[in-house]
Amino acid sequence: MVSRISRAAEGLTYISETDAPFEYVELPQIDDVEPGIVAAAVGIAKGTQVAEVGLEKFFARLLDVKDWFGPIEKEQAKKFRRLRDLLDKELTDIKVYRFGKIRIDILILGKNRDGTVVGLRTFSVET
Repeated sequence: MVSRISRAAEGLTYISETDAPFEYVELPQIDDVEPGIVAAAVGIAKGTQVAEVGLEKFFARLLDVKDWFGPIEKEQAKKFRRLRDLLDKELTDIKVYRFGKIRIDILILGKNRDGTVVGLRTFSVET
């Protein structure tokens, strides 16, 4: 599983005011995908603003192919679609959390078949 999710995210970046890679995360010490528990597990300060977005909403703009896209952008959108589909297939109880206001930590987490909380982490800069 680690290699499948890692491979699917390899080379992809989350584009905002900065481009950030996705990194695989595994949180065996927790068994609940709740924001406070997740934040503590990954070192995000208690009380940090958090928003939950749905998986489809998170990926919507990453999957949207524009008329002006060239081959590289079209391939990126396909890779994001494969990543979204893999996460949806392999994980249950998927949550997407955005922690922060300007530099936003983004975690896409769910439980794998063993019940371990796994997923991806990236960040966004939004001013």
